[in-house]
Amino acid sequence: SGAGTVFESIRYLYNPNNLTQWFILPALIMMLSMLQIMVLSALSVAREREMGTFEQLLVTPFTTGELLASKAVVPILIGIFQGTLIFLISVFWFQVPLMGSILKIYAVMAVFVLSIVGLGLAISAYSKTMQQGLLIAFVTLVPMVLLSGLFTPVDNMPDWIQTITWADPLRFALLSVRRIYLADASWLHIAQTMIPTAAVAAVTLP
Repeated sequence: SGAGTVFESIRYLYNPNNLTQWFILPALIMMLSMLQIMVLSALSVAREREMGTFEQLLVTPFTTGELLASKAVVPILIGIFQGTLIFLISVFWFQVPLMGSILKIYAVMAVFVLSIVGLGLAISAYSKTMQQGLLIAFVTLVPMVLLSGLFTPVDNMPDWIQTITWADPLRFALLSVRRIYLADASWLHIAQTMIPTAAVAAVTLP
């Protein structure tokens, strides 16, 4: 048109066409793997206590660490399998381009899975029955998903809610995996982002 006219064009960094599946699918790798891990680990110790076999475990020659590992290994493997399945669907079915390293994604997944197993086992350790453990697990899962930034950006939430999200390991796992998947984030950047998630694992597992 006329001389001197300025036209403005918006270009989205790392997602030029602003495709929703590019934003959602990488996050589902972590979110969907979390659901069954939390439920399984929340029921493990509670099941032993309800069946009356928890005391028998305590008098076995196994150490506390070995008992913890026995309750944690299966949920961890299931979580990694489910995360891998969603990852393959994202890459090959929905064709969301992977810009970063698979090794980085699995490193984030490993730390995240440990934190979720820790939360689940902590719930199970304080639950008297399986029903109580299952109820507490679901009550915990809903706010974790809502406050993670999966659907609503954390920056758009009120300040006091943003403070609460620092205790949500899913928030930082989603942030890390999105940055790896779409922007090829560095190891240093990932490590800094995953510190709160690692802290949750360090507190809950013991």
